Amino acid sequence: MVILSSTKANEREALNGDGELERQCARCNEWWPADTEFYHRNIRHPGGLHLYCKACMSDARRKSYKKSLLATAH
Repeated sequence: MVILSSTKANEREALNGDGELERQCARCNEWWPADTEFYHRNIRHPGGLHLYCKACMSDARRKSYKKSLLATAH
C-alpha cells in the first residue's frame, strides 16, 4: 500500500496494489475500498465518506440505541 499524504486527514487513505483508493476504518482499523459500498457518505468528513465503515456504524448505532433504551427504562 502507498500512503497518499502525511496529513492527519489523509493518513487513513492509501492506494492498494491495483491502484485503487482504500480507507482504514477509524473503529476496527480494517482497510476497505473507499467507496459507498463500504462507507456511508458524509460531506463533512475528509474524502466525503464517514470515518467508520458501514459494519462499525451499524454496531455503534445498535449499541447507542440499546443504551438509550436502558436509560429511559426506569
